[in-house]
Amino acid sequence: MAPKKKGKSKSKAKSGGSSRQLDWASIARDHEDLGDIDNALVWSVIVNVLCAHFDVPDLHTRRGLKKAHSDFPDISKRLNDAYDKSAGDWKIAGGIVAIYARMCTDAILRNKVFGQSYLNKCMSLVDVEPCRHLVLRALSTVTHHGGVEIRTEIAKSTTSKLTDLMAAFPEDRVLNELAVSILTHCVSCLLSDMKRPPSSATLKLLDVPRMLKQVVATLYKPFSTSLILDHAVDLLAQGTLHAPDAYKAVPSALEFLVAGLNSTDWIFRATCVGGIVRRFQREAEPDQRHLDPNKLAAGIKNIPPHLRDITMDYGLFRSDTYLIGSCTAAFTKAMMQVAQDHDILALGRKLVELLQLTEFSIANGAFQSPNARTGRMEFMDIGLPFVMWADALPHCAKALRAAGDLDSADMLDIKYKVMNNKVPEGADLARRALERSPQRAYFQYAISLVANREVGLRACKKGLKCKQTSPFVRFQLLQRAVEHAGDLGIMTLQEAPAAAGAHHDPDGARRSSEGIAFLMSAAEDAKTFVEEAPPDNRHMKSVLYWRILLAFLVRDPPISSSLNEIKPLIRQLKISDDFSEAIYGVPSPKTNMRLAQQAVLRLYPAALEDWGHVITHTGGASSCAVQPENAADDLAAWLDGMSIEDGDGVGEHAHESGHAHAHGDDHEHETHERPEVKKSDLELYRCSYCRNPSAVLRKCAGCSKARYCDAECQKLGWSAHKKTCKASA
Repeated sequence: MAPKKKGKSKSKAKSGGSSRQLDWASIARDHEDLGDIDNALVWSVIVNVLCAHFDVPDLHTRRGLKKAHSDFPDISKRLNDAYDKSAGDWKIAGGIVAIYARMCTDAILRNKVFGQSYLNKCMSLVDVEPCRHLVLRALSTVTHHGGVEIRTEIAKSTTSKLTDLMAAFPEDRVLNELAVSILTHCVSCLLSDMKRPPSSATLKLLDVPRMLKQVVATLYKPFSTSLILDHAVDLLAQGTLHAPDAYKAVPSALEFLVAGLNSTDWIFRATCVGGIVRRFQREAEPDQRHLDPNKLAAGIKNIPPHLRDITMDYGLFRSDTYLIGSCTAAFTKAMMQVAQDHDILALGRKLVELLQLTEFSIANGAFQSPNARTGRMEFMDIGLPFVMWADALPHCAKALRAAGDLDSADMLDIKYKVMNNKVPEGADLARRALERSPQRAYFQYAISLVANREVGLRACKKGLKCKQTSPFVRFQLLQRAVEHAGDLGIMTLQEAPAAAGAHHDPDGARRSSEGIAFLMSAAEDAKTFVEEAPPDNRHMKSVLYWRILLAFLVRDPPISSSLNEIKPLIRQLKISDDFSEAIYGVPSPKTNMRLAQQAVLRLYPAALEDWGHVITHTGGASSCAVQPENAADDLAAWLDGMSIEDGDGVGEHAHESGHAHAHGDDHEHETHERPEVKKSDLELYRCSYCRNPSAVLRKCAGCSKARYCDAECQKLGWSAHKKTCKASA
């Protein structure tokens, strides 16, 4: 045997300008000191040889990445020249694709590497059998670490081909697992963008129905792993908003999301609910905002016996229909009185009383009289500073303010602004009023109407603790709290790094705990509302929609296929529907939440029967990504590996990751390990006084255990906390 030659990688690399063709055998001969690599099939060996041959620094170290940054033009020229001269030698071409993929784990290098030329390199090898898994691993690495623009480009360029490959190789577990991972990373990015929805041309290019069909088929395979499941649920849940028609074409995709509500994993269930709710967003009807007084009067008069019995059992004088009817009569009487005596102050005091009893306390009427010539009703001037009744509010507020009743004046001004769709202005006025009267719940209710969910929820929670309140204001605050907290919970869990374990990504675990705290808060307030609010309350249906869906989210163990655990809620919803049709004269609007809960109740038993074994077999467990089954598959370890030098981190340039990494003896592999959240952890995200869930609570300086929204909550909660705090200190 000839003596082994010493490494010639540096001199060889510098001869990259030569026009001769390159082949693996010639490169292997230059590195015989590394052993018998001429017939190497292990990709990590091939890649390491190419790195040595073309003088590529160690990309697993901080020092190596820094060198790659500074020498990138030279390194890329050597690699690209070699790729062009490899004349289809799949070992050289594939190894170069892998080297670039490793560079893409670094944010700045990724932007230098990625482009159409790199995608072309990848796609030219995807049909070469020895390179197929390598290319998919490379794309998985790039999409895993890539930004929005890169993921978008990969989605447009590769989705059709990936779907083809999954159809052509349905039993290839490695291929299908990697393909689902790539699709989730890049297609979800396109389909979940609320601000920039994909164009019809892009949706056609993606062919979402065909992709869904293939992903669903892969999920149903015996080899389906928890990594496939956890990636797929994100993909299927994110596509419902911008491609709802695809879910009509592939109903099993929605059925999978419904069956996912039986998972033992909080985040998995929340992801499924989010996808289900978004599925019906585009076809939903708006909720009923205004009441027809004539229909209401007729409905109250002709209420069916079974609803009358329910109302009487609750208490007739506490029911919404009675309060609306009596307030309408009292309001009309007050207007007739002011027409006679022009006492604006007395009218103002009556209106303040009425607006705390019902939502529809101010009727939209006017002073009118028949025209003597035509007989038509016309507005009339009777010497008051207003004609339309609603326009009396600012005049009454002015009179009350002059009389020193500032709270009442502000309440009328706020009501007037809200009625005229000036909610932000009303909320600003309410904040100023709270500085004077912090116990007035109506002011917090006004703030709860703002679009910002966190601001609205905080106002609801503070308002529920106020002493100056009324049943109507309390139930309004509860209803708003359910909607704000429910929306925040689902959004927070979906935005949390769902694949990050608590010991790998503290921020992911924190966000997960925060999201579940929102949902627990919503479930508590929904339960209180359903048990205490009038059965004919017009918001009862909306809260019951949340109550039913939240039961699937927060119940442990999960809801059974018989739905026995929530049948009382289903019966209560039927009663609420009956009230809506009988009293308000209209069927229940097909709102987003109504359609979502109807789909869940309709599909859940059959979906669980069809998909239950998949959810039970793979859900809620952590699983390593594709493990190397043979030597050709160990590229995963090389792509993911990172050495830490001299106590430093991974480098100056962040390696973006939404996934955890399970560290074995020799390898690192991408995992989907969802954070474990204990109920005891949730107290860290609830205000000790008002129970508002938030991630920005301040600790009590005395015991470091109690947490508060702000100084106001801490001050109001001190009397209850004082003994515990001093004992802890």
